[in-house]
Amino acid sequence: MLKKKTPETISAKLTIQSLGETIELPLVYRNVKFDEYLEKSKELTFGDLILWLVQSWESEYPLTLEGITELEVDRPGMLETILTSWIQARKANAVKN
Repeated sequence: MLKKKTPETISAKLTIQSLGETIELPLVYRNVKFDEYLEKSKELTFGDLILWLVQSWESEYPLTLEGITELEVDRPGMLETILTSWIQARKANAVKN
């Protein structure tokens, strides 16, 4: 049965291609409603928005502003990929039975 209560977090495992490598990045997103995301996106810098959305991850890069800045310098486009993945993780998809 479909319930109104949604989980507080969303576990995800991103498979990313970057610089000729395929990388897996396990992470946990905060499950916030899209309108709350839109409000925060007006208040926060892009980096702070990523830190607000990502609760935890398994990475050698610390989940700090300095860490995600270093990640973006080393692997351009990663932060955009993380944000896009959050949107996809929240989106409902039909599964073939």
